[in-house]
Amino acid sequence: MENYYFSYIFGAIGILTGFAFFLCFLYQRFKRKKLQSFSRSQAWYLYKKAIRLLASIRGADELYHKNEKSTLESEIVKRLAKSEAFGLEILDETIRHIQLFDTSVDFKTIQQLENENLSNCYQSLPKAKFRDDES
Repeated sequence: MENYYFSYIFGAIGILTGFAFFLCFLYQRFKRKKLQSFSRSQAWYLYKKAIRLLASIRGADELYHKNEKSTLESEIVKRLAKSEAFGLEILDETIRHIQLFDTSVDFKTIQQLENENLSNCYQSLPKAKFRDDES
């Protein structure tokens, strides 16, 4: 008869432990979704800032080349080029983060958004354009 009591006690402990782990699972799932949502919004925010950074660097470079045709200082040109390279690295990293946290985004979507966002940022700068543009 004592074996039955131990079986009931161990069974009850097992059920309570399982229920406690299930509650922990639900809590962790909620926290994970919240963290993923935060990470996704942060990645999009950084993407927007990286686009604006590149637009202003390219605009400054364009203005400098336009206004200082006779006396281009190599140090300023080097720093503008380095700034643009760092801006592109930041943009690439934010795109990587977006693809990690937002599964609905593919390469075509990113390319379309980049073209739209860069052209919108360029409109606020005087005659700024892509370096790749021939015209």
